[in-house]
Amino acid sequence: MARSNNQKANMTKEETEDLILMRLKLLLIMCMSYLEGCPMGVYRKNAVSNTVQSLKNLIDNQLTGSGEGLTTEEKEVFLQRVRLLLVMAKSFSDSLPVGFYREEAMKNNVKKIAGYLGYEIKLNPLIYLKAA
Repeated sequence: MARSNNQKANMTKEETEDLILMRLKLLLIMCMSYLEGCPMGVYRKNAVSNTVQSLKNLIDNQLTGSGEGLTTEEKEVFLQRVRLLLVMAKSFSDSLPVGFYREEAMKNNVKKIAGYLGYEIKLNPLIYLKAA
């Protein structure tokens, strides 16, 4: 079977939204594991950085349709929170200093985004080993 070189061009809107939500959930778990003190090695930092870059590209190319019950103002707030989370995740993946207040802001942002999506982010050591 021949493979297309540009598979993203052949993706439907629903597939792209699913990819965005899947990567966003992964980023939420990565951020919470960082906030809980999980060690950040080179490979995890690269994974966070790559996830941030791919999410940024996907969101810039297409607005998400998540949150069917949300008004347009709430959707805009959601997108702004996601963009803020991308900046915060990029900062800790680049080993920039993150103080107490920035950590609290990141934790609040992760919980709000997870609430919009209907996820409950609870971490345990098994999640650290599998997803972070």
